[in-house]
Amino acid sequence: MKAKFLLPLLLLISLLVVFFSATQAQFNQKDLIGAWQFDVEKMIKQDDRERKTKTSLRQELKDIEFFNVRFVFLADGSYKQAPYTLPPSRQTFNGTWKLKDGKLYTTITTRAAVEGMNSVNKEEVKLVKLTPQSLVFLVPKSPGIKAFMVPIKPIIEKFKQRNQVNLTPQKVTGLWKVIATSQENDVTLLGFTRNFKKNGFTEYKTILGNNFIGEGLTETWKILDKNTLQFAKNASNQPRASKRKVVYLSKNEMIIKDKETFSLLKRIH
Repeated sequence: MKAKFLLPLLLLISLLVVFFSATQAQFNQKDLIGAWQFDVEKMIKQDDRERKTKTSLRQELKDIEFFNVRFVFLADGSYKQAPYTLPPSRQTFNGTWKLKDGKLYTTITTRAAVEGMNSVNKEEVKLVKLTPQSLVFLVPKSPGIKAFMVPIKPIIEKFKQRNQVNLTPQKVTGLWKVIATSQENDVTLLGFTRNFKKNGFTEYKTILGNNFIGEGLTETWKILDKNTLQFAKNASNQPRASKRKVVYLSKNEMIIKDKETFSLLKRIH
């Protein structure tokens, strides 16, 4: 009789051990090592849903700047956090990190000299997801709000792409997503859309659909030569034109250079 009841009990215990082992093993600290930035598109849309009023273009751009923060987690248990601000006001936070029992513990140990102070600031967040491609955690003291992050290295690598470009209207026309811009490895994630229309006009919309060209303004585009695009804003009947080089073009991706800033675009359709 004892054996009859013991076998199912042992089986249940085995299943529980496997379950809890899998739960503890679901987050691998090796997946965290590297550089991460907030998934700006998801964060902006989440914030917009939480607001009771329509998000203005000005507010959206402020939010985009706020969320463009880079965290670099190193294998030795240290990390760096760089908020997105232009030099010389750029601040770098240094600290330590630890992954334990499904939580990420961070401690800021020092701040950049420009801030003129030292600080220690501890925080813990509960992880929802951690893979080499995605980091999701619950925002402290904000029930139901999640933070979404993506590894930045694959995007930096994409900005290095170059090829021989031969522009044609067929290759450019269509709807593209502006994934990010880059200047000296400082990557700003965007998620805007740029529509190159057949009639020569273009639309440039933010994540929330605000007109990034400017209220009341229109913009046209045309091909100047095999690797140069011209954009012209029409303001008070006085067009303002700018030239931009296309340094990489494939069926689904395009990299445009404007002075020292590169934009990475991915075709939607």
